[in-house]
Amino acid sequence: MSFFSRLRRVAFCLCASFAFYSADAGVVINEIMPCNVSTLLNDYYNYTGWLELYNSGEADVNLKGYEFRNITGSKNKLKWAWKIEDSVVVKAGKYKVIFFDEEEGKSKTHAPYKIDSDGGTLVLLDNKGNEAHALIYKAQESGYSFGLNGSDKNYMLPTPGEKNSGCYSNFCALPKFNGAAPGTYNSKSEVGAVTLYCVTRDARIYYTLDGSEPDINDTLNTFLYSGEIKLNEEGNTVIRARSYRDDALPSKIVTGSFIFADEGFHGKCGGFTVPVVSIVAEPDHFYSDQIGIYVKGENGIEGKGDCGNGVDKKRNYNQDWKRPVNFEFIENGNVKVSQSLEAAVMGGCSRGDNRKWKSLKITASKKQGSGGNLIGYKDFFGDKSNMEFKAVQLRNGGNDYDGIRIRDGVMQAILDGMDVDRQAYRPVAFYINGEYGGLFGLRERTNKDYVYSNYGYEEEDLDVIEITAKDGVTASTGTVDYFNEMIRVAGENQSDAGYMAKMSKYMDVDEYVDYMTFEQYIVNTDWPGNNIKVWRERNHGVFRWLVYDTDFGFGLYQSYGPNYCDPNMNTIKFSSGESEQKNWANEEEWQCELFKNLLGNKDFQKKFITRNLFNLKKFYCYDRVKPIIDSMVALASDEYCAMKSDEYYDASGKLETSDEVKGLYSFAEKRSKVIPEHIKEYFKLGEVVDLTISSNVDGARYLINGELYDSSSYKGLYYADLDLSVAPIPPKGYEFDSWSLSASISESLLSDSATWAYYYDSLPPASDWNSVGFDDSEWSRGRGKFGYPAYDTELKYEDEENKPMTAYFRTSFNLKDTSAYAAVKAKIAYDDGYVIYVNGKEIARKNMPEGDIDFSTPALEYVNDVSESVEFPSSCLKNGVNEIAVEVHQNVKTSSDFVFSMTVAGVTNKDGGSKGVFSAILTGPMEMKAKFVKVDCVKPNLVINEICSSNDSIADDFYGFKPDWIEIVNRGDEPVNLAGLYLTDKAGNLRKSMIPYDKYFDSASVIQPGEAKVVWADNAEYLGPLHLGFKISNESVSTLFLSWEDEESELHVIDSVTYDVHPKNGSYGRIRDGEEWSVMYVDRQQAEGSICGDSAYYTTYRQLNSSKAPDFISMALCSDVEPFAANDDAIVAYPKLVDECVFVSGLDGETAACTVFSSMGAVVGNWACVRDGECINLADLPSGTYILRLISKKMTKNEKILKK
Repeated sequence: MSFFSRLRRVAFCLCASFAFYSADAGVVINEIMPCNVSTLLNDYYNYTGWLELYNSGEADVNLKGYEFRNITGSKNKLKWAWKIEDSVVVKAGKYKVIFFDEEEGKSKTHAPYKIDSDGGTLVLLDNKGNEAHALIYKAQESGYSFGLNGSDKNYMLPTPGEKNSGCYSNFCALPKFNGAAPGTYNSKSEVGAVTLYCVTRDARIYYTLDGSEPDINDTLNTFLYSGEIKLNEEGNTVIRARSYRDDALPSKIVTGSFIFADEGFHGKCGGFTVPVVSIVAEPDHFYSDQIGIYVKGENGIEGKGDCGNGVDKKRNYNQDWKRPVNFEFIENGNVKVSQSLEAAVMGGCSRGDNRKWKSLKITASKKQGSGGNLIGYKDFFGDKSNMEFKAVQLRNGGNDYDGIRIRDGVMQAILDGMDVDRQAYRPVAFYINGEYGGLFGLRERTNKDYVYSNYGYEEEDLDVIEITAKDGVTASTGTVDYFNEMIRVAGENQSDAGYMAKMSKYMDVDEYVDYMTFEQYIVNTDWPGNNIKVWRERNHGVFRWLVYDTDFGFGLYQSYGPNYCDPNMNTIKFSSGESEQKNWANEEEWQCELFKNLLGNKDFQKKFITRNLFNLKKFYCYDRVKPIIDSMVALASDEYCAMKSDEYYDASGKLETSDEVKGLYSFAEKRSKVIPEHIKEYFKLGEVVDLTISSNVDGARYLINGELYDSSSYKGLYYADLDLSVAPIPPKGYEFDSWSLSASISESLLSDSATWAYYYDSLPPASDWNSVGFDDSEWSRGRGKFGYPAYDTELKYEDEENKPMTAYFRTSFNLKDTSAYAAVKAKIAYDDGYVIYVNGKEIARKNMPEGDIDFSTPALEYVNDVSESVEFPSSCLKNGVNEIAVEVHQNVKTSSDFVFSMTVAGVTNKDGGSKGVFSAILTGPMEMKAKFVKVDCVKPNLVINEICSSNDSIADDFYGFKPDWIEIVNRGDEPVNLAGLYLTDKAGNLRKSMIPYDKYFDSASVIQPGEAKVVWADNAEYLGPLHLGFKISNESVSTLFLSWEDEESELHVIDSVTYDVHPKNGSYGRIRDGEEWSVMYVDRQQAEGSICGDSAYYTTYRQLNSSKAPDFISMALCSDVEPFAANDDAIVAYPKLVDECVFVSGLDGETAACTVFSSMGAVVGNWACVRDGECINLADLPSGTYILRLISKKMTKNEKILKK
């Protein structure tokens, strides 16, 4: 039967009358085909699973109210149930096909589910809920159906809408190539006899040479094998073969491609120097006007984007049709994998009328039967070897289709070594049915399949978000709810001290910053409100960004609008929506709001600046990028030659001499030089200065402004007037001694987060407002940058046309010893004029008239957000408290903007001192050298104290989730940093998971003497400190190992514990922190009637264990106390902004235990017995966000507070 004979089944199977008929018996499930890859097209021209009903009765049957159920697995689990809500009639003696394709709503005969291909039972209930019929079926294979034939049921050749063929239990064996094997050759003369054989006795083999599927009824394109197959005289040859025998089902199809270098220009261009990908498919699936995915066609839809090449018109290639193909990956002449997969067109403008060779997404699925949903090869990419792939993509270069086609691969290779999600890349020679399509890029997919390959998460565990200029924010997997919540939260309270901690619950902030610096570095102007993909694993809620489609980068198009591919462009402004250059990707406010809102936070600004400078030094510098371009050009050069050549071949086809490659080098050389100035311009920083940090020993590392720099030597750039913090991290066997400095430094005396009193009103302030000791208690308070229309502290006014001309500000700073500073300088940002007073004396004025000025005096002229430095005269300063008063004047009352901010720093000598953390402001170039001294390495005195491998309610981790956990106790006399130690549940792999280093080094991962600290076994190292790279099991007896690496890099086991299975939300721990272990939690029934009484064990997470409970200092109560009881709302901790004491109300005479946790989850305080109104003293805690957990006999309550 020809392909179009099979296609005509579409019309036959979908003919139906939908008039109303009364229900009657006689409808049976006659035939199913979950693995329909090329048999039956649905009414939307896709191959999807289907089910055929047959009405054996004498009356028509209306299926309205009938229900299908799919029961699967050894436990007969109900996978889904679907009730037909519309009138669907099966006429007497006739058939009705229903598609199970997850397309409910398109028509009455499309179900919202798929039939499980692994085997099970399909049940049909009538409209009264009675079983009308049930079909038990086996695991399904592609190309075959399963159905009834009289009293028999088994596999069969599919006959949708027709009488079933015979049932078979046997299949013919797959034909195999004998003699010459599929692959690549220099010429046909290298190929010996191409022969086939089949181990099934008396089987006949039929084959095709045009890519079509062998069909015994197709006498035009299918040939009976009778000996050696003659290769095509011209071009390459693709062979597809299938074996037949009368008493068995035909085999599946074997496919082999014979590709020759001399059938084109590979022979003149060095041969096949990159892998070959050969796609073999039914020609009509690609080129038919009715169903082809590579053509304009007759059944298209409008695409996305105004590309000017037909994409915005109705085209077949805009459809998301999947077509069966055979995928061969050929490397060094040999076929590494040959597999039946599905292909669909992908891309935006790159799929237009002027793109003959369109990009394809290649997917494995359960529709392929026993082949499963994985591609059978793991080593496509050298930098990501031994990985499982559900899908890959073949990319035609995208916007670079007519150019060199390697641009995106080059740019993403720059990300190697950075913790940013990116696509692996491999240049390949691309063929369809033996026809050469040129140089393509084999890539990872950028959807749920990418996450599976790189992180192991399945679709049901994910939210995958896509952002395009046309469609906005959509979810390709999961929902957009958490993403939208993140966007909302990012725009709230940017000046709060806990803002970054809050945002880190939504996003991997470090990855996002590096992602942004990369996109800005390459000047991708087809972004940021377009071509964005973001994903998160739902159980942890942290979004990560995925780089893809970077073709615009590195100067693809002209430097003027609308593309603006200019190496000199300030892309910080472009991606925050603040530049004059606007196009489809940044013209709407929503496209840039996340980045712009994050920039409103000082801590994010510092992180962005610091990591940007790191990346410029380590990844984006020309000395690193040039070899990457060199390598990629060398790799793809011969294939580019073959693609660009014709019968008049000459050297002009060389990639390395192309203008496009020259442009890559030129762009890379220019770009890294201008970014430091762009940072300076945007953030209004001081001069760019050289910064060198070194060490007297190898292996040292540094936390620079809290960001880990993983090298003993840093030689990069920094900014004068920007505060700098450097914390040394000693190598194993050393401790820090002292710093030596090459130049003077500045110490911050008044930071940009200092609180100011301010007065902004329609009436003038008191005349002595600038005097020493003035009482400004009635003034407002704010910090950061003041002004309007939108700053850290917004100045409010009533009349747009008659704003107050002047704003007044007061604050103070402390000087212990004025002689310790060579100078004290202020950096002021203002708009339009100012006068500064120190200790009641005027020390500077700018853009203001001479003589007396008052509330209504205008500035001399308009200036816009100017920053400059002002030195305080030493005669005006004193030891102790120094008061600053500033008045800032506008040029006119109708001004649309106002700004004021000020910092103060003292210039000191060159002595770096012995303190570990260097904190200062640079005044010019600086060379810093850290001195470390040798110490004896001592094995940490740590023990594994408690384990919970079945947690879902006991312990709240920083992100608000409840993974399993392991508690470690420090029994020694010295603090120990857990970072760098190893935990594993595999004796043969002690390095399975290293406890990650804390970015702030001395906080979450350091365990004090006698302290207990928890690490989270959640397989989520990317979440930061105390998160492990594996999960622990509660299904059988298991062993955990805690190991330590000495200075010789040898591992030593510190402690190991074999733990038993324990109840849900229970733990297994040391009784009274001794050597005896026990399950430390019993279920609710065992503890009934006891509130932590003698009969109940309990979980003592994050505190030293005891077998009984004399008080209530525990993370969770014993099992008969419900956490978060209904009366929680009556319990309140106040105030929320704390100086020293926080109080509790609502206990009604009861007492409660109080545990205080830092924002990173560490216990920082315990109070055994708290009553209403008693002070919980937090005076000794640093500023930041904390969680108070209150536990009484009746309730558990968490309260968030902010310590000033």
